[in-house]
Amino acid sequence: MRWAVLMVTLWASAACSGTDDKKRSQDSEDTEQSTMDTGSTEDTAPPITTTPITTPETTDTGTPPLQICINEFMADNISSLQDETGEHPDWIELHNPGDQDVELDGWSITDDASDPTKVLLSAELVVPAGGFLVLFADGRPDLGPEHLDFGLDSSGESVGLYRGDERGAVVNFGQLDADLAAARSSDCCAGDCWEYVRIGTPGTTNADAPYPQ
Repeated sequence: MRWAVLMVTLWASAACSGTDDKKRSQDSEDTEQSTMDTGSTEDTAPPITTTPITTPETTDTGTPPLQICINEFMADNISSLQDETGEHPDWIELHNPGDQDVELDGWSITDDASDPTKVLLSAELVVPAGGFLVLFADGRPDLGPEHLDFGLDSSGESVGLYRGDERGAVVNFGQLDADLAAARSSDCCAGDCWEYVRIGTPGTTNADAPYPQ
């Protein structure tokens, strides 16, 4: 009888040990899967900075902001916005938060800080009040005024927007993955208030972007 009790005790201990081992194994798998899931949904990239450019006679203090801003851009477009030819060029979105249209005659845009007037924007281009204008950075100005004579470098560079009075703003960014847009977390927000968004929202408000929480 004592042997029977001993055998039952040993069997129960082994069963419990096996259950514990199985639970620990399952917990480990759950933790690993959770880590993998988190990593697959988070978009990470270097921080973006914005530098205001003023005329030689002024300083940043008390200088009003530009009427429009670089609101969003994509430096490696694979499956986001298409142009009129069906291609997927890099793109830059401008936004006008004001209540009056802004004609871009006299404005310029560049990817070279040493050459602020690299691309003079056409007088045909207008950013409507409260609206958006998308420019294609594809090196194809022959396709129309919305097409710029440079492309964006997905490994990181700068893009600057300037008025005719030499005031402007330069956005500095690091490496960006394919189809990853850099967008201001609210349209034309001041400072370095940028987020990263898959596909992006070219031509519409960034409030519609699915920002990571």
